[in-house]
Amino acid sequence: RLEQNHPRPLPNQYILRKCDTAFCDQIGLACSPEDFKLITFFTCCNERNVDTLCNEPPCWFHGPACPVPVQQGQGSLAHTRRMSKERQKRIAKLKEEKQTAEGWFDAWKQNMALSSLDESEVSEYDRQKVYAGWHPNAHQRRLIFAYGNLSQTDEERLRNMEFSEAILLGIARNQTAVAARNFDSEYIQDATDIVAFRSMSPAMAAKFEADKRAKDEAAAMLKWQTARNASQRITRLNVLRDTVSKSLLTAMQTTLDPLKFTNNAYEITIGKTTNLTSVNPAFAYPAAFQVPPDSRDFITATNPFTRFAYLYVEYFRNVYDWSDSNPLSPQNQLVTLYVLKGSTLELDELTSMEWIRVFADRYLLTNSICLWWDRFAPGTAGGRWSSQGLVNDGVGCITSHITGDFGVFMDGRVFSGYGLVEAATQWEREVWVSNCIGCGDESNLTVVAVLGMLLFALILLILLTYTLDESQRTQLAQNKVKSRYYYDGNGITSPLSIDDPIAYQFSEGPLLMLWIGTLWKVAKRDHALLSTMFYHETFTRPQRLQCFIALLTGLLAVNAAVHSHPGNIQEAQEYVITGLLSGLLVFPIFCGLVMMFNLRPAQVK
Repeated sequence: RLEQNHPRPLPNQYILRKCDTAFCDQIGLACSPEDFKLITFFTCCNERNVDTLCNEPPCWFHGPACPVPVQQGQGSLAHTRRMSKERQKRIAKLKEEKQTAEGWFDAWKQNMALSSLDESEVSEYDRQKVYAGWHPNAHQRRLIFAYGNLSQTDEERLRNMEFSEAILLGIARNQTAVAARNFDSEYIQDATDIVAFRSMSPAMAAKFEADKRAKDEAAAMLKWQTARNASQRITRLNVLRDTVSKSLLTAMQTTLDPLKFTNNAYEITIGKTTNLTSVNPAFAYPAAFQVPPDSRDFITATNPFTRFAYLYVEYFRNVYDWSDSNPLSPQNQLVTLYVLKGSTLELDELTSMEWIRVFADRYLLTNSICLWWDRFAPGTAGGRWSSQGLVNDGVGCITSHITGDFGVFMDGRVFSGYGLVEAATQWEREVWVSNCIGCGDESNLTVVAVLGMLLFALILLILLTYTLDESQRTQLAQNKVKSRYYYDGNGITSPLSIDDPIAYQFSEGPLLMLWIGTLWKVAKRDHALLSTMFYHETFTRPQRLQCFIALLTGLLAVNAAVHSHPGNIQEAQEYVITGLLSGLLVFPIFCGLVMMFNLRPAQVK
């Protein structure tokens, strides 16, 4: 224990950002270490902490509350001994793992020029932090780097992640709610001003409205110009950075170690490799981004592949914090991987058909959102964060972008019941615009003309069939043929009525002829289009044409409703499904109309 084990808190400061040792100085303080990749909180308690070997209270404890004091006779010390043995077993197993000829601890000592340091002289807490950064197993690094405790089970890890997420999510949602209230206040103030202007004389209202409009436009222009200046400044710095990096990469060989440069904003690593996954544990590329080890900067007669040159940047702060697209998040993490050919030329493709994993060395919380900086986004001052082609996969983010700026934020937006619907609608609207024929500001006169001509032709057909039916009735009257509906048949060898469809004339002949004749009579009686060509005593041809028009317009209406609404069906241009759907919906209506005409009272019946 030192005299001062962490920075002294400022007035009204209760959460520290740096707590490098297991000891603390003020009971009740909280700490969220900024060097932890995932957010972890510790509480200063007046108890010993056997997990961190802090035997002089007060000590840091993981979580939001202090542990319950141990009472004698409860067997807690025995439980502690069991945990300690389990921890020693795990650490002993990890000591056996080797990255090269040396263990990870020896590699760390050599890199830090601490060759005289013995492993027994390092506390378990500090040893675990070193293990998190230097162990060759990326999976182990993720687990320890997130929580710094080898003795945790998977259940404990998930509970701690849930606890950390609850704190961060609460902060993010509070920030989002404050921003929403501020927006609502501005909106209400604008509406209040407009109402006040309306109560004035027209001249005064016009003057005040013009002044307010000019003030709002000046504020918007200032905001836009500020963001644009920041974007241009970052762009110039990035161009200078990339130019210098390409100059160094041109003279670099694969066998050389990567070069690192650090400033207050970020750390840059440049190098060449034949396997992009080996660049940094934060990235995991598919097998397509691994070329033979003997690949050079240019293709050769024996090797058609070239190695990769890369520029990896890990930011210490959000350099795009000036953008309105930044999620209101208590913390964030930004990295950049700029991939080039070995000759420093641009890659032929900027996207991959196979998923690439970003932030692959850490677990992500459920409400973490993965974003990609789209520097060419239209309508912006210099780019914006985009979620296109990027999604949270639990263990990092999976993306189709080969290169770019990637960030992880806490998503504090609250589902309001319409967000997903609006997102789907926006996507469907884009699909609709790209697939709709004749859509736009101008009306589709061709479709209107075709529909008009079709309806006009059907009306002419109704008049024609009415004339034909009347001519048939006149001819029957002249021939003194009495209209009748029922016959004197028995239904076995002769028909019972006009609507009896059995082909009795073939009853004594071949069975096939009986079936064909009956089917033909049924078609003449009930077919929607064929029945309009024949005379019927009770169900006239004009009536049948009206039913057919209702069926046709219903089918057109249902298909128009389906295909005018953007979505998967329209994008796939699938017409069979919509045809079946429209038929199932409209056919019952058609049957109802036919029944209404057939069941109505008629004198002939």
